[in-house]
Amino acid sequence: MIGRGLKHLGFKPGIDFNCQDDGEGPYIAEWLSETPQPAFEDILAAAEATPVPDSVTPNAARKAINAAGLRQAVEAAVAAASQDVKDDWEYAPVIRRNSPTVLALAAALGLSEAQLDALFISAAELSL
Repeated sequence: MIGRGLKHLGFKPGIDFNCQDDGEGPYIAEWLSETPQPAFEDILAAAEATPVPDSVTPNAARKAINAAGLRQAVEAAVAAASQDVKDDWEYAPVIRRNSPTVLALAAALGLSEAQLDALFISAAELSL
């Protein structure tokens, strides 16, 4: 959420800031920008203002899943799923946030609605 808020405010990860998560939740590990670091409340407000896309490209979805470290878990969930889910994962021209396939995979992975939203937001940002 912190990284998303900073990105929404125009800052770039690795250039303006570095985030880290040691198991207690993400935080700004290093501020690199010459611009002063925004207040935490402003970062959170920007993150909450980021719209969740209805759909993303399959490539963007895979990039977001890779970035989140979920690729192996997703591939295992797909392999254990129905043939329809396997076909959707392999051949769908877009990945829709509220499709039965996405919701089934999210449930299999134990993802919350907020985590799924974050993946879709990340995917939209990664496809730019």
